[in-house]
Amino acid sequence: EIVENDNCDEDPIRFATQRLRQILITFDIQWSKQTNLPLLIVHGHLGSNKRTLVQYACRVTGYHCHTVSSQLLTGDSAAATLKRIENALQTAIKCAPCVLLLRNFEYICKITDIDNDDSIITNGIRQLIQNIQISTLKRPVLIIGLLTKLQTLNERLLSLFSYTVQVPELNIEIRKKWIVKRLSNIPLSDDFSIDMFLAQTKGWQMGELEQLVHFIIQACSARNKEKMIDPSEWSLNSVDFDIALKKCHSSKLAGQRKAMIPSVHWNDIGGLEYAKKEILNTIQLPLLYPDLFGDIARTGVLLYGPPGVGKTLLAKGVATELSLNFLSVRGPELLNMYVGQSEQNIRDLFHHARLASPCVLFFDELDSLAPMRGRSSSDSSGVSDRLVSQLLTEIDALNKTSTEQDTGKNENVQIHHVFVIGATNRPDLLDESLLRPGRFDKLIYIGVSNLHEDRMKMFDALTQKFNISDNNFDKHEFVKRCPLNMTGADFYAIASNAYLNAIQRSIKLKVDSSLQKQNVEDDESKTVLLYDDFQYALEQFRPSIDKNDLKQYERLQDGFS
Repeated sequence: EIVENDNCDEDPIRFATQRLRQILITFDIQWSKQTNLPLLIVHGHLGSNKRTLVQYACRVTGYHCHTVSSQLLTGDSAAATLKRIENALQTAIKCAPCVLLLRNFEYICKITDIDNDDSIITNGIRQLIQNIQISTLKRPVLIIGLLTKLQTLNERLLSLFSYTVQVPELNIEIRKKWIVKRLSNIPLSDDFSIDMFLAQTKGWQMGELEQLVHFIIQACSARNKEKMIDPSEWSLNSVDFDIALKKCHSSKLAGQRKAMIPSVHWNDIGGLEYAKKEILNTIQLPLLYPDLFGDIARTGVLLYGPPGVGKTLLAKGVATELSLNFLSVRGPELLNMYVGQSEQNIRDLFHHARLASPCVLFFDELDSLAPMRGRSSSDSSGVSDRLVSQLLTEIDALNKTSTEQDTGKNENVQIHHVFVIGATNRPDLLDESLLRPGRFDKLIYIGVSNLHEDRMKMFDALTQKFNISDNNFDKHEFVKRCPLNMTGADFYAIASNAYLNAIQRSIKLKVDSSLQKQNVEDDESKTVLLYDDFQYALEQFRPSIDKNDLKQYERLQDGFS
């Protein structure tokens, strides 16, 4: 029997707990009629509080809960693993009524892959269960396995389980209700809003939200203690939230790929006005006028051109300007040595993007992920071809209205606004099917501009926060002296090297003057740049793209324009 709970209008954690309570109570009442030891799977995303849910259900129904990590049960062989499972089960039987809770059940599944015969573990567990004399047990004993993905269970192993309970994903209403309740006793400053919290946590699970709130309170405490503010006057502000969000994204729980709104604004990107306009027209208009666009809205944009011209910055910039979540991945990051796992990584990536909708899904180095099919002599297993096919399938499925069967009723599922932006240096290496209408059908060339106005905008964007104090420094004249084949990354190299020169000069002055040593970072805002710093950086500089390579990229533009 499959117990589905994704149609719940209430708190999904509470609803799933009620389902588990019903199962536990049923077995307790009808235990005398049971012939075999029951097995149950609880699956849900990382951080969805599966273990807490089961432990709470056990507590309110009077069951003991014996929790064991499946990682500790896996031995050098299938026989060793089965022996450890039997020992854990015997411990649970002594504590009846009891639930043997197996965390990270994926590790048991991996044993079947190592032995290349899933029947060893499956038959072993089946025999182990049959050997338990139910008639000798006065109170119920259940085995519950926790899984992140139900697909990791093979059919043989799945057939052993009587029930499968899914912990559903949190929608915006549930997240808002939880956040309001969680922060109800904590004062909030004017610049901290619940809507801001919701916008930055789309697709997050309960455990991740709890961790984020913990980090917010931690940041607030550290900030107020440093300023020696009385605890009665503490309040959470946007600075606490930003610190906590960065910490949460770098933590283990958020180790899976998460979408977030970047902080790259248009004024941080010098020049590229045409590209900015084209991307905005492609992404912004369907969001503003969804009724007018309907099913004809574009979902894919391909940015191509030389390396270092700002393709990634443009993708981040449009996400920032439109307050869209941003999910970035490099092509090679999705590749995996196990059969079928690379395709699963692509499916998971698009799934996370839908959860974070509206979202920009950015593929960097797209040519490494989706090369022309049937052209690679080194791909004898056909992995690249399957990856391209899976990518095409996911792109075609975007922004479509789908229906789901839910308790006998068809309900329209919300349209997910996911915009896919790809970046590549070599569009000629991409599979041609990617460039067909409905996929990456909007191609925008990002090149090296020779116009002085565009080059000045790039230089100004990079140096806008610098403290330049030199009456002899003429920015326009300096930019004119820079080679015409310089990319945005090259200008960044000039600016960063000039800044480094200024820091080194500042340190030398302090040492020579025998001043008290200070941390350079503490004095960073006072670093003054001179003309000589930029001049030295330019003298040591070499363009990253020579003129011949630049001509080849321009010829590619002619072929794809």
